[in-house]
Amino acid sequence: MDETFWRGIRVSHPRDWEIVFASSHGHPGKCSFADRRYERLRVQWREMKGTMNFRKLLEDEVGKKREEGKRAEVLTGQAEGWHGVIERTGQGNLVHAGKVFAGDELYVEATFIWPGRRDRNLENAILEGTGPGRSPGRWQAMGMRVQAPAGLELLRYSSDVGQTAWEFGPSPGSKGLSLTVKRLAVPRYWLKVPLARWLEAGVGVGAKIVEQKPLRMNGHEAAMVLSRRGPAGAWDKVRGRKLMTLEVAWKCPVEERVYHLVCCDTVKAGHLSLPGGLRLECCQEAPLQAKERDEETAKAAR
Repeated sequence: MDETFWRGIRVSHPRDWEIVFASSHGHPGKCSFADRRYERLRVQWREMKGTMNFRKLLEDEVGKKREEGKRAEVLTGQAEGWHGVIERTGQGNLVHAGKVFAGDELYVEATFIWPGRRDRNLENAILEGTGPGRSPGRWQAMGMRVQAPAGLELLRYSSDVGQTAWEFGPSPGSKGLSLTVKRLAVPRYWLKVPLARWLEAGVGVGAKIVEQKPLRMNGHEAAMVLSRRGPAGAWDKVRGRKLMTLEVAWKCPVEERVYHLVCCDTVKAGHLSLPGGLRLECCQEAPLQAKERDEETAKAAR
């Protein structure tokens, strides 16, 4: 099993179920997962104070579905604290389950799409491992595992073929450090120069490189480039503050991926460093490789 951490929620799921949608800042909490063929799981969450009358809610929901001619019944045998409805169709089963985490003032709802046979053991394992993340600043999805510094929120993200990028910053409208984390695939096809030169080439027009040096990140050789631009405003000029950009990149040989960190802030020239509390993990197995290893381990244990 693997875990996804997204906007304060934790979801356990099979290693080969990948996240295909995740809501960003300012939108209702929602994410969905799919295997290589089907959408398999949707999870939604929202703040909730107090309790919920699940008994009445479920009775009403079952009655509504039956009026629509659907085969539905109240869910039984599920993980502790979860309540729900199972809807049986000619193609498989839909399971809707919800739970109130009173201590966290959080309501979480999970919908399982079971094409064909329903796996109740897997369903309950997912429910038992789904709830409040309780790890402030932890983000884990789309192949990346990041511990973000306190005070930064995920403002935007993109996940395209070959590149995943997360943009962190203070709350919209506030000033301060911004952080972008990127994971770039198949560098053997596009990285034709040393990482230091690759970072140099990416420094924007009008910026001046003020420092370059090698580093080590997660045990790997890395390159760092620090550049600066002029003052962001008149008051910054008086205070001797400039827009600084710190970039760090390294290649993880285990994943065959390049990780690229970009930090920007308006500070006194030369005084920008990686923020405390930042951690970006690498050296992860590919999901299918990890799943195959888990299956081999399980067979050997029988």
